[in-house]
Amino acid sequence: MAFIFSISGSTVASESERLRELFKWHPQAIEIGDIRVPGDFDALVEACRRQGVKLGIHSPLYGVDDRYGLLRDEPAAWQELQRNLEIARREGVAYVTVHFPYLWDETGRNLGFGRVRECIPCIKRLERAYGVPIVCEPKLGPKKDPAAFLMFLSVSKQELLQWDLSLCLDVGDIYLAAKVLRISYEEIVTHLAPWCYVVHLHHVWAGGTKYYWMPVAEHGNVPILRTLEILGGTGSDIFAVFQHSPHRVRSDEQVADGINWLLSKAGPWKHREGICTYDGRYRCVK
Repeated sequence: MAFIFSISGSTVASESERLRELFKWHPQAIEIGDIRVPGDFDALVEACRRQGVKLGIHSPLYGVDDRYGLLRDEPAAWQELQRNLEIARREGVAYVTVHFPYLWDETGRNLGFGRVRECIPCIKRLERAYGVPIVCEPKLGPKKDPAAFLMFLSVSKQELLQWDLSLCLDVGDIYLAAKVLRISYEEIVTHLAPWCYVVHLHHVWAGGTKYYWMPVAEHGNVPILRTLEILGGTGSDIFAVFQHSPHRVRSDEQVADGINWLLSKAGPWKHREGICTYDGRYRCVK
């Protein structure tokens, strides 16, 4: 088992002129979504190929598309997922992440767990048809509603085995859900760990109804190191995606310090033997 050091395009807001910045951290993979210009994706694919970097898609690939419509049974949402999967198959993309389950309709009404169970076979059929892993990321709802995580906690591990979903665990969503539910963060992570394919790593700034993702750092509110310790016992390689909201960052040095800390304290990191940190110019130190 090893973690695959990955950077999210959200760290540069998927802005055309900043996408090249993703490579300065020397990641093994990049996760991209919400692209504004179609040509940007083609350029990113070519850059990843040249530099030997894996690529994951965070659906919707393009910012104009719908990220929450799968449970609402909206044809456009399922068609969009199929388009993303076709692109992923054609370009050799490692996985496609979707916000699922997102349990609420546009009015905030909870659609219920039964609807989730109905959609899972559809997701698995598409995964088999395209040969690309579909990675499901459970999300908080309106006003930090943790119902999606409560659903997973209520499902036995036997049923989760039957579902056979690949999961993306967002540590920020889990941290906030645990606060609302007044349960242990580690309990949620441990319950879902055997199905984790991708983990989104960051700290959380929360104020009132708003919350933002802060860069990975040694000191913060999310137990990031403990999270990787739990996930490290699963036996499968996991894409560890560093995320943050761009406007919550003081400097590149802040981001670099967090990367250096986690690469040196957690692991193992795939294809990074002997590479544990960066110098001030963001070059690999061997």
